[in-house]
Amino acid sequence: MHRISIVFLLAATCSGISVPASAQWTQLNGPEPPVVSALETDGSTILLGTNESDAGELFRSTDGGHTWANAGFPNGGIGELLVDGSNWFLGSYIDGTYRSTDGGFTWTKVDPGVTADVVLRLGANLFSGESFFTARPIRRSTDDGATWAAIPGSPSVRILSMVSDGSRIFLGSGDSGMYRSTDGGTTWHQLTGGLPSTAKISSIAPLNGDLFCGLLSGVPLLFGVFRSTDDGETWTQTAQSPVSNAGTEIHRLVAHDGALYAGTRSFTTGGLYRSTDLGATWEDLDQNLPGNHNVGDFLWLDGGATLLAGLDDGLYRTEDDTQTWTETRHGTGAIRGSQCVIDRQGTLVVGLQTNAAQGRGIWRTTDLGDTWLPSSGTGATATSRALCDLGAEVLAGFYNTSPRGVFRSTDGGAWALSSNGIATSTIINEIYDDAGTIWAGAWEALYRSTDNGFHWQTSGGIGRAQSILRVGNRLLVGTDAGIQSTTDGGETWSSFSTGLPGSIVETMASVQGTAFAAIWGFGIYRLEGETWVPTSIDDDYYEVLQSVGPVLVTQSVLGYDILYSLDLGETWSTFNDGFFGGEIYTMTISDGHLVAGTRGRGFWARPLSDLPGAADVPSPEPSTAANEMHLQLWPNPTKDGGTFAFALPQAGRVRLTLYDVSGRALLVLADERMSAGEHRARMESGDLSRLPAAGAVFARLELDGTVLATTKLARLP
Repeated sequence: MHRISIVFLLAATCSGISVPASAQWTQLNGPEPPVVSALETDGSTILLGTNESDAGELFRSTDGGHTWANAGFPNGGIGELLVDGSNWFLGSYIDGTYRSTDGGFTWTKVDPGVTADVVLRLGANLFSGESFFTARPIRRSTDDGATWAAIPGSPSVRILSMVSDGSRIFLGSGDSGMYRSTDGGTTWHQLTGGLPSTAKISSIAPLNGDLFCGLLSGVPLLFGVFRSTDDGETWTQTAQSPVSNAGTEIHRLVAHDGALYAGTRSFTTGGLYRSTDLGATWEDLDQNLPGNHNVGDFLWLDGGATLLAGLDDGLYRTEDDTQTWTETRHGTGAIRGSQCVIDRQGTLVVGLQTNAAQGRGIWRTTDLGDTWLPSSGTGATATSRALCDLGAEVLAGFYNTSPRGVFRSTDGGAWALSSNGIATSTIINEIYDDAGTIWAGAWEALYRSTDNGFHWQTSGGIGRAQSILRVGNRLLVGTDAGIQSTTDGGETWSSFSTGLPGSIVETMASVQGTAFAAIWGFGIYRLEGETWVPTSIDDDYYEVLQSVGPVLVTQSVLGYDILYSLDLGETWSTFNDGFFGGEIYTMTISDGHLVAGTRGRGFWARPLSDLPGAADVPSPEPSTAANEMHLQLWPNPTKDGGTFAFALPQAGRVRLTLYDVSGRALLVLADERMSAGEHRARMESGDLSRLPAAGAVFARLELDGTVLATTKLARLP
């Protein structure tokens, strides 16, 4: 799809940022743990900062780090957190310095236009420095962080670390070694005794009157831990180092309770180490720690009895001196978002947003994000833009795999290639079930399958197809060059773009039989007869459309407003309360909630009862093999009707209802009191004609208001 890379930056104003008390949107737990970059506490509240690919979130915990709540801070790449009495500071490596005066509930940008990865207090002064983008002078605040200014004559460097021993400041740079100030930051002296002037000083730690630093230098090649016994004038490498090769760096070096703790990082995995003899020897602490050991930060709690280790794959705690580790991240949503999501009778199946060239896999949850299961095999590392529920199976379009193409799964976890006839270099944007004919829209072609997705043929010479929709007797395909239409199953195609001001069709949806199309850069258009007419929002970028019964939901990419319409696009209202997730890529309905998958801030949900006009729209109920024994349709697939057979465990009021994928009731086949045992309900051919020609249809069996079973109808043309 056409994506524009929009970084969700905070407004450069002095207004606070917080989650409204009446928030209705809730960020779900993410499939993957966050990349932890900073930890800080005031003794009762813990803040956790995250950072990945120019994105970051802030979480808070008031129960010792067992559970977390999003603190409402949008993307910013959090590099530093500092508790300074009643002032809390946050350094964002892409969005400046922020201050909180209420324990981290609201934040105000206090140094706009300058990124910050390090924040330090010494006496009456605060200092900050930039590490990533540009070498800049050191910045100082003399009014508790309300205002900041560059220190005249200070070295212009990329700052990786700053520490104070109470009277002096030591600064570690990214490319010009170490500096020291003995006059509150007014003047600075470069320390080159034993350290190259081009050294990369990633971390500094005072201990027992000595100084220790972690170093990784390109020219000359020096790496490991260095020690100074004369206030930084001269440095020598410790006899042993936790770093064994030049590709690994000491990212965090912290002194605690008379010991040195080192956290290392590399392109693959790092480690966690401790020295109790001033760096002479090091003990490996991560033997029992799972996953990737690249360390972001440490935090000690309970007087040192509990150690939190923030890693690239989450937050872990140990309460027995590193003998055992427990993951502790409940409530933290993944930074990474999703490109596709479907509800499969109570199971959410999602394709995670890619991270550079690495696919993040297909995941699923049966409890609305509390717990997640990853895919295995190819599905563990694939990236997907398209998912399609076929009832017994689910199809997905994979890339970042070899080969690419359509894959199928019976459980959303194990996947097998099902791409006979599809180009192996494809990227599939959409998979659509059209009453038994399966369509796949790809960059190079539009594919059609008449055998449930096992074999495919190209159709109509259509390229760059990215949205497919059935409206009455027409199948519409949205492409980069407008909309194509077929009324004969794809044998012939014709242009169907009358009234559209632009050619790029981002997505389409149908509300109660009326089609809508989002035209990139021109807003949302509604189909009237054979002409597209603008709705009242017609000059913006929209890339998601979700029908919820009689309601159409969308989002403005430029403003991030979530909007809904109850009158087919004539008027729109906002639906934003509590949402700060940025750009939404995909939506679905699950467990009585509207679920949104975002570009880079995880998954969000809001009860349908909050959406006017959609309160009575049910979600498809979970279906298990045992439940499906209570409700069967013969024949299925069906063309001219069929018979539902079901078994009741006890007597009671029975209701058998057909509804569409959005939860809209279509037809009631039974609504009466029945005895325990086996029963039948007939669906005639006339009943089938009352169902929509396209889209999934489900049958739901209820006994005294409790759902016994749900099954999907498959229809033959």
